[in-house]
Amino acid sequence: MAMTPLAAAEGTPQGKAKDSQLSEKCALTLNSFLTYYLAYSDDGVPFRNTIDRDAIHARGLDTIHSIYGHELLHNRIFPQWGYHTADVQFMELFTVYGLYLSDFEQFTPLETELIVFVTISCLGLGTGPALWHLRGLGRLLGARGMDDKSESVRKVKDLLRNIKVAMMGVVEFVGEAFLVKAKLDTWPNVGDVVRVLDGWGEDA
Repeated sequence: MAMTPLAAAEGTPQGKAKDSQLSEKCALTLNSFLTYYLAYSDDGVPFRNTIDRDAIHARGLDTIHSIYGHELLHNRIFPQWGYHTADVQFMELFTVYGLYLSDFEQFTPLETELIVFVTISCLGLGTGPALWHLRGLGRLLGARGMDDKSESVRKVKDLLRNIKVAMMGVVEFVGEAFLVKAKLDTWPNVGDVVRVLDGWGEDA
């Protein structure tokens, strides 16, 4: 399949492969996925001729920045992936956020982020991703900076606490197996946003 302009801009597969530590199986799976889903639409027309790649990438970038903020995303999260950074950026900006989490035909941005936060928390990913998305949910509700004493941030924090309590209630209701999987003791608190991530970010 011919390289799409976006993929070429992110770096050729051959070039990225030189610095990648992805296993052969993982690389083959990813390549098969992209080849199938980006090659043709349902009516047999080449998908690469029917989608606006630049628009998908742009909306993914807008959405992910609204949640994470530029500083946290590009200076603290993406660099954690080391050799995989270019691959993860492409997957997150184009596929995860561009194609899926920026499609607001059924859910609003706030509803989408709430679903993401709840899902990640209940999967037991509380020490990293859940905290990032707790912060992201707060950002979509209007929280900015580090002034936890401001009235607007206080209201946002109260809402986030109520969401966490509701989530915990559901997990406890489902039963012991879900309690073990969800790892409630690792779930972040709103105070962790300032303590661990240095606040809600200043960018819009």
